[in-house]
Amino acid sequence: MESIQQKQDQIIEEFNFFQDWSEKYQYLIDLGKTLPEFAENNKIDSNLIKGCQSKVWLNSSFNDNIIIFEADSDAIISKGIISLLVKVFSGHKPEEILEANPQLTFTVADIYLACAQEQATLWTTDEGMDVTTGETDIFTGKRTMLIWLAWAEKRGTNLVSVHQDFFIEQAKLGGFSKLEVRSAVPELKDYILSQGWQLDTIVYTRDVYGQLT
Repeated sequence: MESIQQKQDQIIEEFNFFQDWSEKYQYLIDLGKTLPEFAENNKIDSNLIKGCQSKVWLNSSFNDNIIIFEADSDAIISKGIISLLVKVFSGHKPEEILEANPQLTFTVADIYLACAQEQATLWTTDEGMDVTTGETDIFTGKRTMLIWLAWAEKRGTNLVSVHQDFFIEQAKLGGFSKLEVRSAVPELKDYILSQGWQLDTIVYTRDVYGQLT
């Protein structure tokens, strides 16, 4: 069986094959059509992802330490997106899923749900895609637009810089007073400072269950 990383790499390679976003969207729709038939008796409230404008059902079963995901949606794009989760993670052990992206504190499902519940916004362009969300300072009431995630179509492209002017305008329209980017990538520091950003806060963390890795 292919590893989770191999499946992820295959999906990235397949998406990179297409030249424009209309082709990528069509491929996403086609992926949704490959989902196995979802039993009608599984289309129940407990399997429904809450907050979505379209209906998305996600069911899981556990057998011999293997998780099997099943999904369906009444919207073609949503069905394509949820099919990615099924394609990558279904058929693997829980520890394999957790070890696949140990540096991440969120999953594809988290991003999808946040956007579906209008807690985050997905922006797509020819250069790639970004996900933003908003935060409010509990003391000052000032709002910050956080660029939560940025994925570039071409490796080496810094979308924060490419889309900076766009996000400044969107932040103004949304009533935000500043933009924020958080990153654990040391190489980003010098570059982003050269683009007019300022170093605001340094965050230190420590694992309470053992040594910080």
